[in-house]
Order: sequence, then structure tokens, then C-alpha cells
Amino acid sequence: MLKQTRLESYQNNLYHLLADAATGYAIVILDTEGKVASWNAGAQRLLGYTADEILGASCSRFFTPDDCVANAPANELATATTTGQATEDRWYLRKDGSRFFATGQAFPLRDEDGALEGFIKIMRDNTQHQLADDALSRANQELQRRIKEEFGRRQAEAALSQSQQDFQMLMDSVTEYAIMLLDRQGMILDWNQGAEKIVGFKREEIAGQYFSFSFTPEDIDCGAPEEELQRARIEGKSLVDKWHMRKNGERFYATGMVHPMLDRDGNLRGFAKIMRDNTANKVAEEQTNYLANHDVLTGLPNRTYFSTRLREELAHARRENNMLAVLLLDLDRFKYINDTLGHHAGDLLLEEVAKRLSGCVRQTDMVARLGGDEFVVIQTALHQPQDGRVLAGKIVHELGKPYLLDGAEVHTSASVGVTIFPTDAVDAAQLLKNADIAMYRAKAARNSYQVFTETLNTEVQERKKLEDQLRHAMKNEQLELHYQPQIDLTSWRIIGAEALLRWKDKSLQSFSITELISVAEENGLIVEIGDWVINQVCRQISAWQRAKLPYFRVAINLSPLQFRDHDFLASVKRSLKEHGVSARCIEMEITERLLMENTDDSNATLNELKAMGIQISVDDFGTGYSALSYLRNFPVDVIKIDQSLVQHLPFNLQDVAIASSIISLAHNLGIKVVAEGVESTDQLAFLKRQSCTSAQGYLFQPPVPALQLEDIMRSGQWSHMNAIA
Repeated sequence: MLKQTRLESYQNNLYHLLADAATGYAIVILDTEGKVASWNAGAQRLLGYTADEILGASCSRFFTPDDCVANAPANELATATTTGQATEDRWYLRKDGSRFFATGQAFPLRDEDGALEGFIKIMRDNTQHQLADDALSRANQELQRRIKEEFGRRQAEAALSQSQQDFQMLMDSVTEYAIMLLDRQGMILDWNQGAEKIVGFKREEIAGQYFSFSFTPEDIDCGAPEEELQRARIEGKSLVDKWHMRKNGERFYATGMVHPMLDRDGNLRGFAKIMRDNTANKVAEEQTNYLANHDVLTGLPNRTYFSTRLREELAHARRENNMLAVLLLDLDRFKYINDTLGHHAGDLLLEEVAKRLSGCVRQTDMVARLGGDEFVVIQTALHQPQDGRVLAGKIVHELGKPYLLDGAEVHTSASVGVTIFPTDAVDAAQLLKNADIAMYRAKAARNSYQVFTETLNTEVQERKKLEDQLRHAMKNEQLELHYQPQIDLTSWRIIGAEALLRWKDKSLQSFSITELISVAEENGLIVEIGDWVINQVCRQISAWQRAKLPYFRVAINLSPLQFRDHDFLASVKRSLKEHGVSARCIEMEITERLLMENTDDSNATLNELKAMGIQISVDDFGTGYSALSYLRNFPVDVIKIDQSLVQHLPFNLQDVAIASSIISLAHNLGIKVVAEGVESTDQLAFLKRQSCTSAQGYLFQPPVPALQLEDIMRSGQWSHMNAIA
């Protein structure tokens, strides 16, 4: 017997830790003689005894008579004692005499010294699964037995009747499986309660009907029921893994098989179809596959799915000798929208773009999101290469329309690159590369599309080479600033200078600075360059102030990308603070186009610069579409007349009229005027007569390094010409 204190300990542990927490298991503690010392609620429910009826009784009470005769209870405990565990799968008896099949284990309980104190036996009711296995096995055996054995008519009829009853009982006991018996034509002879539960029809509702009623309409249309029986007849079985229909029209996914039933001579008597409802697993699998192949935000196919689909479409196009197009696109100004309006607005924009793109294509085409703001379209079965252009134009038009995001109207556009199979390339990788090259060129103009050509490929490769050289120059500090003086046309003094970017790298000197800046703006490097320029200007102003040079402002050209960057104002403040420079020493030049955008964010940035003490000027004025009266809405201090208007003065009457109007109206608005690109005395004389505030150009001084400008400031010899009265 177990020691009383240990027995109580085991009982406490059992009830507190296992009794109610393991309700699906029967847990029984036995003493060394195999008598019940304690058990949990699961055991009481499974075996049917009360505690008073079973405590102290031998565990053999719930073993079957056959197992007791075979001394199974004692053998199980002996095995547990010897090996440390006994695992037994067997039939047991309940109090009411009914049987249940359990999977169980027995373990020895020992004290600190290793002495045996008893056993713990854990069982789990596995009757349903065992009945299912037994039912199928017995059913098959019974069917074979009925075919092979032939007794006298009376004995055969009695045996057949009894076997049918037994078989029906076995079939009905297996509720997790739908079992259907069919004749040779596929008509329902019988089915079990599991089939009623899974499919929804009563036995009497479908007896004599063709078994296709549980198939989906699309499977019926393609002859799946007939194919299922034919495969079973020829191959000996037919796997059933497909969607089916319940009586209420709901779909369920079934797994199983169809077996042919043969008589003793091997002739077909009918079929047995066995299937199990596996809908939950199938839905989980499909959901996993969907997430693996689709973009979560837009619901479009992702890069993985797109790559697979493109290979399939290329293979189909080769077989059918068709053309297809790949269109690669991304959104213009998406980063700006994301930074200014927030990621939520960016997500809403991407969702709306996905909808518009899907509305532009046919059902046979494909739209996918590759990531970020980059999308791709596969256009199949082109009649002519021009079809790719037509779709690209449609996409540019649709995506260029305004977007309403959370009540705010937002404007963006798309740059699209188009390439054609097999004209431009015959494999997926090269097609994508070509589309990327074409898109790269389209982004230079924005809100446009570009079709790939070999000439374009050469140009883009050269441009990318230039981009690499530019990055190399940045990394190796090959940038420098030159300064072009601005001359006050009344006092004839240097009142300011414009900082202009130059490159030390000889490999870049063959390219115009305008071309290099254009490349930097395309790849976003202009923001880093712009921050460097602001910092260097502040550093140089600080050096000039320490050298006791007269006060003057330095003008810095701002790229629209740099101006819109969320860190722009912070970068300006950091540079001013780092070098101890007053904001009034700085002038920021913005483009006329940037001014015309007239967004709340642009106005806020300009006002904050103005509040800091920085002077605002509008560069290249007169080349766009703005009106001088429009400047009243902005904190502008200076406008700079573009050199394209200055170069033909005073001989081109139209340029004379425009320049005179700009100067006059600007003065009326209290705005100073600087003329750019002054190269002749005739131009200078005209500007002085019009009371232009100041000027800069090669007539006075070309852009020079900082040290040379310092010498000029000290000597005062900035020009070899005399002042014009």
C-alpha cells in the first residue's frame, strides 16, 4: 500500500493540478497492488464509477474479461516497473458494461530512495477513431467474406441479412467520415450518418440518385463525377481532394478516395466513396498561400506572384506566337506626399492607385505591386506593339487625375516604362530591365511614359554611369563652391554673391553642371548635395567674418526636392548654429515653378525661413507662367530676371517690354530685382536706366573660388570697366 502521507500528497497534486485541468484524460493512481487509490473527474466520467465504488478496487475491474484472463493488468504494471513506462492501446469496460477504446500509459511512482510506491495510469478515450478504423476494416472484410463464402440459400440469406445490419451499424458509428455505396452507374445505394452530417441529405432523400449532387457546378460541367469513377475502375482507386456542395448550397473541402467493389470473379459490383470534411485546413492553407502571393495593403499580386505569372505568360506567348508588354511604373512625388501628409495618406493613395490601375486593364492582364510606390502590368495578347503605348497613355491619364484622401485633394502622377516581348527581349529578367530603363527616362519628364529602344538603353546606361561617377565624387569630397558677385547698380559695391556648385573630379568636368544637377535630382542625391552646400556656405561666411570682410549676403539655390524634404529647415538651423552665422547673411533662391505650387506646406516653409531672418528670392523669373501680382501672396524679397530675357537686351523689343514691366512692378511691390547673365555694356546701361537694383554676370566677374573672392573684396578690383553714369 502507498504510505498514507504520500498517498495524500498524490491525491492533492492530482486534484489541484490535474483533476479539472485535464478533463479529456482519465488519470488513475494505483497502489503497488494495482488497486485504485485516487482518480480525477475525467476518469469518473469515462469509467462511470463513483469514488466510493472504485476506491480500493482492483484496476482489473475496468479491463475486459479477455484481458483479465491474459493477466493484462498485472503485466502492464510489471512492464511499467521494469522499463519505467507501459504504453497500451486496448478496449476497456465501463460500469454499465459498455466498451471504449483508450490510448494510455502507466508510470511507476517511487520515493526519494527509488522504492516503488504505486503507479499512475493515464488514459484518453479514442473510441471514435478506433471505431472508424474498425468499421472500414470490418466492412471490407465483411464484403469480401460475403463474396467469397457461399452457403446454402437459407444460411446465405441469414448471413447476408446479419452482415448488412452489422455493416450499417459500423458505418453509422463512423460520424467523422462520409461513406457512400454506389452501384456500377454511380447511383446511391446507401450512405452513413457521417454522410448525412457532412453533406446534409437524409438517406431516404438521395437513395437511387446519381452521386454528382454533392459536386460543385463547375466540376459537374467538366465531367468530374464520371472521371472519378473511371479512374477508380482503371487504377483501383480515385483520390477525392476537391470542393463539394452541401444541401444548403454551402461549399466544403473533402479529402478521401473512391474504391471499386468487386465480386468473387473480379467483376465490378459498384463503388465505395469515403471522404472527410477538411474545410478548415483547406481555408487556412489558401489563406496562407494568398498572403504569400499578394500585397497586404492593396490586395494586388506581389513580386513573387508576378514573377511566376510573367514566366507563365511568356511561355504561353511563345507557344501561341503572341506579343505581350510589360509596363513598369512608379508615382511621382510619392515620398513628398508620404512625408507631408503622413503614411496613412500614403497608404490610401496606394490603394486608390491599385483600383485605378485594375480598372485600366483587361481580365487577361495582370497588375501587381512590387513594393513601395512601384507597380507593374503584364499586358497579354497584343495585336500590335502600339497597344502597349495605348495602355501606358491610359494609365498616365488615369493616375494623373486628382485624389481625394480623407477629404483632402492630392495631386500626383505616374512615370511609366514600356517594353515588348519578343521585340525588345525574350526573357523575364531582360524585359524588367528594359522596362526599368524606359521608366528611368520617363521620370525625367514625369507624368509621361517612355517605350524602350536600344538608343534609349545606351543613353540611360550613360546616364547611370554618370550617376555612379556623381556618387563617387560625393563620397570622395570632389565638390567645391565658386561665388559670383552681385553688384549694386547704384553704389557700385558688391552687396552679395551667389554660391554655385563646381566639381573637382576631372571625369565630371566634361558634363555641364546643369546636367549633373538634373541627374542628382532624379536619384534624390540632390538633397544630400544641398545640405552640403548650406553647411559649406555657412562655414565660408564664418571664415570671411573672422577675416573682417564687409557684410554681404550669399545666395543658395534650392532644389524643389531639398525644399520639400522634411529635414530641410532643421538642416538650415543646424548649419547656422554650428558655424555661428546670422540668418540675415543667407539668401535662399527658389524656382518660379516651386512658387507656383502654392501649397500650405510651401508657404509655411517660406514663412519660417523669413521669420528666421533669411532673405527669399525667386530665381529664373520670367521663364514660367507666374504673374508679378501673384508675388503678393508670398514673403519674397528679391526676384532674379533670367538671363534668357537679359541676353537680347536692349535690341529685342519684346524682351525689353517684359524686363521693363518686371522691374517696374517689382519696385511697386517693394521687391528688389537682380538681373542675371549680364555680359555687355548695352545690357548694363539698359538695366541702370530701368533702375534695376543689382546685377551679376561675366561683365563684372565670373564665378570664382572663395579665396579669390576674398582678394577681390579686399582690393575692390572686381571689374576692369568704369561705372556707367
